Parts: sequence; structure tokens; C-alpha cells
Amino acid sequence: MTGKRNRPGRVYEPGKTLSEPLREEIIEMFNEGLSLTDISNDVKVAVRGVNKIINRHGGSGVDIATDDVLHCIEIWKL
Repeated sequence: MTGKRNRPGRVYEPGKTLSEPLREEIIEMFNEGLSLTDISNDVKVAVRGVNKIINRHGGSGVDIATDDVLHCIEIWKL
């Protein structure tokens, strides 16, 4: 396989995107609560690349709008 090797050890071709299944795996791991570093080490993609995938392809972060928070907002609006 031709290409370059990144720091985590994965061989890649510059300019070519990661496969859809790999992107989905990264987003799924993030949604399960793994840190960017843990995901990076598992899939051998640089942390910067993992961060870009999560930001571009939607990782659902922690939802801070809980029922209690929404209730407080309703009270403040009154």
C-alpha cells in the first residue's frame, strides 16, 4: 500500500477521506463517552482528525438542556 504513515502508525493517502464505516465508528465511540485521545489510539487516526470528524459529521455531545434546566429557563422567562 502506498502512502504516508501518521504518528499513530496508520498508513494513509494525503487528500483522501477516511472511509464511511471508520467515520461512523469514530462518532459512535465519541457518543459512548470515549475521549478523543482514546479514540485516536484505537483507530490510529490523529487526534486532530478525530476532532474534525466529530465536528463535521455530528457527534452528539453532552446534552446540558435537562428537564431541570428547561424548567428554570421557563421560570426565568416569566
